[in-house]
This record gives sequence, structure tokens and C-alpha cells, in this order.
Amino acid sequence: MTMQQFLTTTVTMLKPVTSARGVRWGFAGLAAVWIASTAATTQVFGASIVVTSDADGANADGLTLRAAIAQAQSTAEDDVITFDVSVSVIQLTQGALLLGDLFMPPNSGGLMIDGGGNVTLDAGGQSGVMEIQSGVVILTGLAFTNGYTDLGGGLLIWDPADVTLKKSLVSGNYASNEGGGICSIGVLTISDTTVKDNISGDVGGGVYAYGGY
Repeated sequence: MTMQQFLTTTVTMLKPVTSARGVRWGFAGLAAVWIASTAATTQVFGASIVVTSDADGANADGLTLRAAIAQAQSTAEDDVITFDVSVSVIQLTQGALLLGDLFMPPNSGGLMIDGGGNVTLDAGGQSGVMEIQSGVVILTGLAFTNGYTDLGGGLLIWDPADVTLKKSLVSGNYASNEGGGICSIGVLTISDTTVKDNISGDVGGGVYAYGGY
């Protein structure tokens, strides 16, 4: 089963987005980003992995998100990561969450991480929040906050990654170079997502996209 069967999307509207703090948006030299508002239906398939711990260390009591990602990427099938109701805020203490491998072909299937609108990933100003180096990834119902790095404070996407971000919040992140909230050099689709109050030291206070969109 393919990731195209995972997410069926009908584009209903296109709307311009402006910077929340007057910081320039970088988008391959343009001053605005177009984000598609969509009506989407999802189909759950493959292995279902449930995060039961809000910790980020090796000695956590239960399954952490970092461990769940490693488990999902250890097989070739498509996976869905969800969260126990007890998990709401995950304080990242081990650096940005890493998905895929920049220097090797992806050897795992597609991955959806579904926070259900209740899960916040908080980097505590110590690192970026999430870095996706390769693979097909869907992120939904998550908040990315307090990222602090050089590229993509909340979310950094490399080529050849193909990422869909929906029903999420990217807020309160900082990048010293491009993409205070999001920096994408791969393929990025954003729908029904709020990007606000992020800061870049160069371009793309909210989103810097250089690649497919």
C-alpha cells in the first residue's frame, strides 16, 4: 500500500500567509508563501505504535517518541505513531528528533506521526525540534515550539524528504539563518496549520522553502 493511499487530499482554497512579526518570509526569493487549505481523509494502515512516555531519555518508563521513531524506521512497512492520552508535552533533551538518513536511500516505509491535536514537542531552546532527512512523512496534530538552531528551528526538511504537515502549530522557534519556524529543502505540503511568532536571523521568519511545495 502506498502513501498516496494513506492520504487523499482535495484542495479547496489557496490563501496568502504573512509574517507574524514582520520578519521576511523566504520562499525561493519570493515574499509570500501559499498554503493550501484542504479537506482530507486518512486511512490507517501498517504497524501502529503508541508512545506511552513523555520522557526523552534512555531510561524512560514506557515507549518514548524517539524510540518509537527508531522502531518505525527499522522495518520496510508503513507505520503510524500515536500517543497515549497521558502524553501531552514532550521536552526534548537529546537534541532534535531525527527521521530518515541524508546520505543513504530510505530503507523504511512511510511514516505518520499523529498527535491528535494534543501533543507539543518542546526543544527548550537547546536544539531544533525535528529534522527529516529522507522518506515520506505525514505530521498531524502536533505543536513544534522552542526550537533554536541555525536552520529550521521548528522543522528542518532535507531533499529527498517528502513531508506533509497538517492540523499543527509551529510557534516560538528561532533559526540564526533560514526558516525560523520551518526550513524546507525537500518537498513540503502544509495544510490547516498555523505558523506564527517564529524568528529568523536571515530570511524566512515563518517558512523558508527552497524545493518542491
